[in-house]
Amino acid sequence: DCKDCYLKNSAIHNCYNRGFALDNAFRILIEKNVAADIWGDGFSEDNVLYVGEVENKFYYNLACGTRKIWGFLEKGMIHGDCFFIPSPTNDLRGNAATGCQGSGFHWYTVCYYENHNWPFGKFDDNYAHANAGDGMHMWFIYPRVYPLAGGTHLLCAIPYQHHIRSRWGLRAAVNNFRSFQTGGGIYFFDAGMLNFTNTVISDARHIGIDIGMADWIEVLDFKNTLILSGNAKTRWGISTGWWSDTYFHNITFQDFNEYPATRACGSCIDSIKAYYWNNFEQV
Repeated sequence: DCKDCYLKNSAIHNCYNRGFALDNAFRILIEKNVAADIWGDGFSEDNVLYVGEVENKFYYNLACGTRKIWGFLEKGMIHGDCFFIPSPTNDLRGNAATGCQGSGFHWYTVCYYENHNWPFGKFDDNYAHANAGDGMHMWFIYPRVYPLAGGTHLLCAIPYQHHIRSRWGLRAAVNNFRSFQTGGGIYFFDAGMLNFTNTVISDARHIGIDIGMADWIEVLDFKNTLILSGNAKTRWGISTGWWSDTYFHNITFQDFNEYPATRACGSCIDSIKAYYWNNFEQV
């Protein structure tokens, strides 16, 4: 626990062993740093299995040119993400992720013990550009323990209960996220209880918002979203998965001239791959 610790105005480049990494560190301020031309992740946390790093603040950092690396420590492959944050309980504001082989912002959270269930932190004004992977990749933002605003959560031991979980607390918020020229815009797998506001996705090479074919995707709420196909010819603006519970309000699709989302304004049922409990308004 190091609430008075900080790392500011620093740069690491041409590094073969990741950039900035936290290991069992809490409440540290990481502000206005640059990680460039890095083998491994630019900014990362070490503890994948037990959510060991929480309540850290990543403000106005730049990660660029990160690459995949194999056989490091016990993890096997490191994906070369700009920001790899296993724990959702961290604040990210004003960060830029560009030119990586992995994803711009990547969460990978596995819930093993109920005392490691943490809420989602703040995610405001972050930007992903020209990444081979997704602009934002959310993997297991708790299949059983959804992160809620104010720190409320369900225990890991509680089985899937769709009709009960939706009633718990306020959803966490993701505000003003921008993704430009990435492999995909936003990808979800077993994630839920999140509100997205003022999202812009442009020139994604695959899918703008991909809600993966997982067991449960619950209560994703998008408001004021713009998806542009652009020169990348995005295949679908939005693709939703099985058993998802999603709400889209004020969605704009632009420049879809070849793939189905080009018909979103006239017939959103035909142009958006939608399955269960998906709600669209003001398309």
